[in-house]
Amino acid sequence: MREGLKAKALPLRYFGWTCAAVFVLFPGFCCAQGGKRDAQAVRSEACGSCALVGGLSEDGARACARQTAREEALRAAGVPVRVSANRTLATAATERSAQEIFLDVSRSELLGGIVHEEVLRVDRSVDAFGNFEIDVCIAADVVVYASRPDPAFSFEVAGLQSMYSEGGELQFEVTGASGHLQVFLLEGETVARIHPSASEPAQQLKSGVAAVYPRPEFQMRYGLYRDGKDVPRQLVFLFTRAELLPITVVEATELEWTIAGVEPAERYVVVHPFAIVN
Repeated sequence: MREGLKAKALPLRYFGWTCAAVFVLFPGFCCAQGGKRDAQAVRSEACGSCALVGGLSEDGARACARQTAREEALRAAGVPVRVSANRTLATAATERSAQEIFLDVSRSELLGGIVHEEVLRVDRSVDAFGNFEIDVCIAADVVVYASRPDPAFSFEVAGLQSMYSEGGELQFEVTGASGHLQVFLLEGETVARIHPSASEPAQQLKSGVAAVYPRPEFQMRYGLYRDGKDVPRQLVFLFTRAELLPITVVEATELEWTIAGVEPAERYVVVHPFAIVN
């Protein structure tokens, strides 16, 4: 934990939910997300708290407190949270966006995941040392994974750059195992699916065979534009064994839930941060 950052977890309670209930809240989770199991979720409620110390702003403390609550919700539902996952607290302390915080979960370092959550309340108080602090309580639907990542199910993405010119074109090549690919552009807290699309349908990736994107046969181009927005940008490549229905989420948190709803052995995620310059 970074020096100057104070956080504490305040566990509450949890109770079981059936897959049918998760399906209502999160359509497609039980079937379309490729988990290959009779997924069940438990409702877990927990609180987290972070103090405004060490230059941390109120927004940063709120993000830190929510992440603390999420980790405690996982523990309350019986999901061990490894020490390495606590680096998300340091991430919150630097006030990077929530879309960057969620990448810890997408890397499959946890033994379970949150497939839906809601904030129950946000409180402000003063701790024993006189520091202002933010308390966030959430209700989360947690799944416990039945698998761990499969080293044989992996991919490489080549041709990416750390900086692109305004109006520049995104091109890349993927190689790896047999599977399916969806590509997302994260700009701040918003998500746009780049591939597949109506103009460029999905294709099955073949083991050891390079696939080039945009696919030449469709004469597509992936243009990159700032549109006046100065926000963090990342590409998220979601590889899955089973073909999923096209994911249509619009917020970074929703993409996190979607990724968390796929068994670790059934998915592989590559994340690439980049910038668009004039």
